[in-house]
Amino acid sequence: PAEAQGQLGLALDSVARLNRLVDQLLDAARAEAGELRIEKRPRDLVAFLDQFAQSFAPLAERKAIRFSRRLPAGPRIAAFDRDAMEKVFANLLGNAFKFTPSGGHVTLTAEIVSNGATPLMDVAVTDDGPGIAAEDLPHVFARFYRSERSVTRVQPGTGLGLALAADLVEQHGGTLRAESVESHGSTFTVRLALLGPEELAGLDPVEETPIDTGAVAALADEIRVAAPTDGAALATNAEAPREG
Repeated sequence: PAEAQGQLGLALDSVARLNRLVDQLLDAARAEAGELRIEKRPRDLVAFLDQFAQSFAPLAERKAIRFSRRLPAGPRIAAFDRDAMEKVFANLLGNAFKFTPSGGHVTLTAEIVSNGATPLMDVAVTDDGPGIAAEDLPHVFARFYRSERSVTRVQPGTGLGLALAADLVEQHGGTLRAESVESHGSTFTVRLALLGPEELAGLDPVEETPIDTGAVAALADEIRVAAPTDGAALATNAEAPREG
């Protein structure tokens, strides 16, 4: 019967969300203990971003959100752990779509920036959602942080996603930064080092595997279920606190 199928679907969604919560808790515990291991390999960062962003196109269409991406011509090679970067950008893009109302705009932008001899890439996720209050900015990367403001964070969440994203980026020697003005959206930027000419010399091409579109679809379904109502939402972008 249709009713039984609907109840089964809800039960499966709940199990999937619980599994993701357990995974986040385990990753957070490993990070806290300094045991979060990543395997960095030379990969085309532009191709990765483009392919991963395409997985969010159905969600953008379903929520009536304009989703644009501006990426440099590739390839641009960086040493990164693909699974780890999928977690980082699933969190950042997931938050952007979660807190952007229908009719809004989410942008994924990547640009090359110079830093002496080391080429860098800034990857920014921008939304035009409600932004975040200045008093909350120093805290939202803290594990389990929840704003007490009545108009913020109406959606369910663990308070772990951004903390884990920050840990994973730092494991890559990168940084996260954020800019947010309440009622005017947020921009969350990941900066990663690219390989220079000497490092690229003699590299064998890396055979890539397809993005796990099933996992992205599951994330999209969770975002759809937890979508904000009446514009009450919080864009979870902030400067990560520095811990010694």
